[in-house]
Formats: sequence, structure tokens, C-alpha cells
Amino acid sequence: MNNNNFFNKVFLVFSLILIFFSIGIILYSIYTNTVNIQIIVRNATVIIFFIGIIFFYYFYENRILLHTSYFLLLLNIGLSIFRIINDQNIVNIIYIVCSVYMFVSINKYLYSINDILIYNILSKILFFNKKIKRKLALLYYENKIYDKSINILKRLNDVESLYLLASNYENIKDENLAIKTYSKIILEDNRERADILYNRGALYKNIGKYDEAIIDFNNCLKCNEPDPKAFIALGVIMDEIGEYEKAKELFKKGNKLDKSFKEYIPEKYK
Repeated sequence: MNNNNFFNKVFLVFSLILIFFSIGIILYSIYTNTVNIQIIVRNATVIIFFIGIIFFYYFYENRILLHTSYFLLLLNIGLSIFRIINDQNIVNIIYIVCSVYMFVSINKYLYSINDILIYNILSKILFFNKKIKRKLALLYYENKIYDKSINILKRLNDVESLYLLASNYENIKDENLAIKTYSKIILEDNRERADILYNRGALYKNIGKYDEAIIDFNNCLKCNEPDPKAFIALGVIMDEIGEYEKAKELFKKGNKLDKSFKEYIPEKYK
């Protein structure tokens, strides 16, 4: 909300022109005795909408004007609905959509309403929309509210949702459910998933199932685009089971592909 750049100045001038033009139309219609409710409502919608935007974008530090903008845009939503009922025009729909968007933006700015609340409401209204639900689950995940994220994702079966579900399980340290979820992705996704193989292999390693981990890491390295971390992870296992030459070779390959993993290579192999 910076009012110093060129675009904002142009937009301000454009808004003021439309406001004064609409006021002029109302005054002219009164002067010529052609005024009616449609002329007033149509032009009042334009005036109120652009004044609300100006107050929000240019005077947002003034709480009184910000609250004024809040109520102007709420009023504009009502006027836009009235226009849709009485005058079926695509412009009316554009105004109501823009007014709702600005109204929500001011709400978020005034009351620090976070995106979780917005998507929670949307998920209840558009309960059939999986993208909205997945976005809400992602927001819960990012805010470390894993139980709520899991509850949503368990009802979604697409690959993207399953991946996020497995990540949730990893974060709550439920390795078995994470492994089960990654296994489901591997079965349902026909693409090569080096990332899934690596993640599941790492989980197997964490719970001491080295044989399963070795299989996953090896399969990961056979992919067209292997995950370089798999070289390091497999090298660590080889070192732990006494296969030192194999470990040395794996660390060398992994370090060659991505030197950022060098810190995970035991000192004796550097």
C-alpha cells in the first residue's frame, strides 16, 4: 500500500475522474428532471466503490477512514446486489466481486484475520471443492496444527493430498502411518517418484528397518532423476553395517552431485 509509485498515482487520478463523472451524471439528471432510482444506484455504486478503495489504499493508517471504507464497501455489496436484481448486467457482477474482495482485504487488515479463517469459511460454503480443502489443510500444516490438517486430508485421496498427509504424519512422529501413506502414493502414482522413495526409505531407516530402507534408496537411485540425498543416506547405512568401501563410493557420488550434503558425511570419508 505504497502511494508513491506511478501506478498508484494514475489509479488515484482514474478513480477521482470516475467519481466526479458519476456525481456529474446524478446532478445533470436532477437538473434535467430525468433522475430515477436506476441512475442514482448505478452511479452511487461507482462513487462508493472508488471512494472505499481510495480510503483503503491511500489513507490506511487512519483508522476512522479505514472503518469508513469498510462500511462503504459493505454498502456497495448491497447496492450491487440490488443492481443485479433490477439490471442483469455483467458489470454489476464485476462490482460485487471486487467489493467482496476489497471488503475481505480490509477485514484482514483491520482485524488481522488470517487465511485459515477465510479458507475455513470457504471450505464450508464450497464443501465439494477439494482445492479449497487442500489449501486449508496446507495452512494448518504450515501453522503446525497437524491434527486438523490430518482430519481434512484423510477425506481426500488425490496424490498431492496424500503427500501432505504423509508429511503431517512425519511431523507428529508417526512413522508407520507416514510409511503407509507414502506406499499408497507409490501404488497409485504411475510416475517415477524419487522423492517418495527417498522419504519412505528415510522413515524405514529411522525405525531400524534397514533392509527396506536399502531397497527404497537403491530404487530411488535408479530413477531418471534420483534424489542426491539417497546417496548420502544409503552411504550412512553402509557405514553402519560395515560396508565401508560401498559407503565411500556412495558419499563420493552424493557429494559430487550436491556439495550441500557434505556435513552429513562422516569425517573419516571426507
